[in-house]
Amino acid sequence: MRLYTQSMLQDYLDCPRRFQLRYVQNLNWPAPRSTPIIAQEEHEEAGARFHRLVQQYYLGLPQTAIERLASTPDLLRWWKNFLESPYRPPHPFPGARRFTEALLSFPVHAEARLVARFDLVQMDSDGHVLIVDWKTSRKRPHPFSLLQRMQTRLYRFLLVAAGQSWRNGEAIVPSQVEMLYWFAEYPQDPIRFSYSQEEYQRDSEWFPRLIQEIENATVFPATDEERLCRYCAYRSYCARGVRAGSWEEMDEETEAASVFDVNFEQVAEIAF
Repeated sequence: MRLYTQSMLQDYLDCPRRFQLRYVQNLNWPAPRSTPIIAQEEHEEAGARFHRLVQQYYLGLPQTAIERLASTPDLLRWWKNFLESPYRPPHPFPGARRFTEALLSFPVHAEARLVARFDLVQMDSDGHVLIVDWKTSRKRPHPFSLLQRMQTRLYRFLLVAAGQSWRNGEAIVPSQVEMLYWFAEYPQDPIRFSYSQEEYQRDSEWFPRLIQEIENATVFPATDEERLCRYCAYRSYCARGVRAGSWEEMDEETEAASVFDVNFEQVAEIAF
């Protein structure tokens, strides 16, 4: 069974060649994605730790105990921003259900499934379903750019297609779904996206076509957007340069496109 995550599909859409090198040929990263390497790695590690703090909060651990784990200035600032933000989901209403760091999958065909890990899903008793994703990126993306990202499209679709298992078998209507991106550096300025039946029908047709295209592909061309290559670990395979781009100069779209979710992707290797 082949598993396809949002980052895998985004890689294919951004650069089929990167998808091939990473998932089909399973090549190790030959180069740093950006410089300075230590600053980038520290930021990514802090982001992962922040996700764990929030998960512990929603699991009911005492705030004072969680705060002691916020051991860096960035983590402590993000944690305080989280506690003070009016946009973080409150404790659920009676009858609501909440899931943290939860997996959903949906079969595209007999040999392939879409899969996603949700930071937080809250299903209220009135039918409203809220998907929350915590972001620790340094820059807030433009809403239109974020709407085009695979995460926004896949998460909403997958929740409608497979989320009834989280609601005792009751179907989820697309118009009941809302996705909220909360930014630790911009706690008062989240980005929200609704969903609709028309979008769900479009996605129901589009995802199977995309997976079929990937599985039938024999040629994986490199992207024409060469600015992305500065932050790609595989650029030397394509003769697209040897020096990594500056982490400080990375714009929000390139930062989002360069993220590698290593731990989760280990369950999603493809055998072609």
